[in-house]
Amino acid sequence: MTANKLIHKLKLGQLFVRLSLALLTILMLYPMIFMLITSLKSNPEYYSNFWGLPHELH
Repeated sequence: MTANKLIHKLKLGQLFVRLSLALLTILMLYPMIFMLITSLKSNPEYYSNFWGLPHELH
């Protein structure tokens, strides 16, 4: 294996690791962000606008 192929293979490996870590980070942070946003809503606002940001702080 030549040096260029080895470097290319290492870069692809690093790209795969970084994309995997980014995906895991998003999957871990999403529930926490959702919990924070919904904790700032009142019950009627939660049921009427499930995915939106709160209009007022509860």
